[in-house]
Amino acid sequence: MGTTIEYGFRKGIYTTEKSGDAIKFKATVRSPGNGQIAWEGVVRGNAIEATYIWTKKRWWWKDAREVKWFKGKLKSNN
Repeated sequence: MGTTIEYGFRKGIYTTEKSGDAIKFKATVRSPGNGQIAWEGVVRGNAIEATYIWTKKRWWWKDAREVKWFKGKLKSNN
């Protein structure tokens, strides 16, 4: 994760939970100068769907949040 290293994010806590054919996950990392990123998502087989919220407090902006959603599949070698 280039972003976590580039912006000073440190190792964080994560949880996983098996639910039927899916694995749900949550993770949070913090950076002294760049706030916090919280991930939440689901992996089913070779597919993933997740969101993250990057929060960084700034004196000129009360709620500096960046919310992203993504999904993807494991690339086949064929």
